[in-house]
Amino acid sequence: QLLKLGKIRDFDDLFNRFNIEVVGEDFFRSYNSLYIRIKEYFDKDKTFSLFAEKKNIGTDFFAKKLLGQIVFCYF
Repeated sequence: QLLKLGKIRDFDDLFNRFNIEVVGEDFFRSYNSLYIRIKEYFDKDKTFSLFAEKKNIGTDFFAKKLLGQIVFCYF
């Protein structure tokens, strides 16, 4: 993507190339929706809930970590 845009003209040009606002809001909405669905799924799963409680892990924390790993692998 950076190479397609050619030589960097100035700081503003460089800054705008890294501006993630274009995908930021859509990505955040999708990520948030998926987080809520995963957390609710884990909350309803009695086996996982018991496991998480024994290990002192909240389902919210686990859902965040899981999504973080998926996003890392994706990018």
